[in-house]
Amino acid sequence: GSLLLAADNKLYGMAYGGGSSFSGTIFRLNTDGSGFQVIHHFNYTDGALPNGSLIIDNNTGFLYGTTERGGSSDMGIVFRIKQDGSLFQKLFNFNGSNGKYPKGDLLLLPPTGAKTASRYFNTSEKSIPAITAAIVDVFPNPVQHAFMLHCKQPAAGQIIYSVADIKGKLIRQQTISHASTDLYQQVDITALPAGIYILKVTMQAQLFTKKIVKQ
Repeated sequence: GSLLLAADNKLYGMAYGGGSSFSGTIFRLNTDGSGFQVIHHFNYTDGALPNGSLIIDNNTGFLYGTTERGGSSDMGIVFRIKQDGSLFQKLFNFNGSNGKYPKGDLLLLPPTGAKTASRYFNTSEKSIPAITAAIVDVFPNPVQHAFMLHCKQPAAGQIIYSVADIKGKLIRQQTISHASTDLYQQVDITALPAGIYILKVTMQAQLFTKKIVKQ
């Protein structure tokens, strides 16, 4: 997965293999490459072979992630751990009937009904059909400076895109009028701090959402 730059100005990440049990590790280091430290060795019982990226809850200091294997059924887990490596906790075991071998990243959203969430997510959006990745593409992701929003051959009309932080605060919104050809729109987020953001694209009464990782 990708590296995570936390508020302590340290980089956090996971290695898919290696470690004391050859099951992967969680590590941290300084941005200049110094101070490398393994803060957790997976041992299959508590998960194995992490295949995604860590996310952080800035309110609690917990890092969250998944492993592809390990756990009670060797089908992957969801876990959390403090940034100093303490308080590791296995939160959930996949067992086949509820899914197995998770490979993607988790997404931390505000509690249901929170005022911050209502700025970006609203109940009317639940009934809007989702746009698939075959119609909208975002790259690169993770991003350092700017990403490209590619809408593939939409019907002529308006496309509305917006960017919000993980707490739901709207940062940017723009309406674009276009012809019925592929749309390429560059979105510059250089000025935003590192973290996770939510991109929302609405067009032709359809909704597309995507997690954007700013490095």
